[in-house]
Amino acid sequence: MPGPKENDGCPWPDRDKDGVLDKDDKCPDTPGPVENQGCPWPDTDGDGILDKDDKCPTVPGPPPDGCPVYKMIVVKDDKIELKQKVHFQTDKWKILPDSFSMLDEVADVLMKRPTVEVRIEGHTDSRASHKHNMTLSQNRANSVKRYLEDKGVPGARMESIGYGPDRPIDDNRTALGRENNRRVEFFITKQ
Repeated sequence: MPGPKENDGCPWPDRDKDGVLDKDDKCPDTPGPVENQGCPWPDTDGDGILDKDDKCPTVPGPPPDGCPVYKMIVVKDDKIELKQKVHFQTDKWKILPDSFSMLDEVADVLMKRPTVEVRIEGHTDSRASHKHNMTLSQNRANSVKRYLEDKGVPGARMESIGYGPDRPIDDNRTALGRENNRRVEFFITKQ
């Protein structure tokens, strides 16, 4: 079978028979898809999920996203959902020790996903003055950010904002509603 002039009239070979001619194949002895220039997709962490589909390509984890499973948080596309509240001293911003293991999991996610950036939001109920609640919520968000920085997460990847009582998720007229409104949330702003 005749080939192109630039190959002395011979057809271009495809040694690995992957459909990508050796002249265009970055891995001519190992089959791989055309969209990866003839090279197989890597699985850096060996978890069975190819790096192209793995949200945590350097840390093994189960399907569907290849990230570790955590006990106290759930990592979603748009947020890091906490399974319990971040607890603080009453009307203060000192984090209580029962929240440390959960925040350690958040730090672990952020350290293993070095491109992820988050917005840490502090929220209060509507009791006390608006000014007091704005200050309290900002200080609590800042306190969580500092905790994560102490665990090695670069501060430049985190923004802390206190919304006070301005974004309630429940009715402030009931004790349960006020409890639900007092919270810290983590929103992913960049993957």
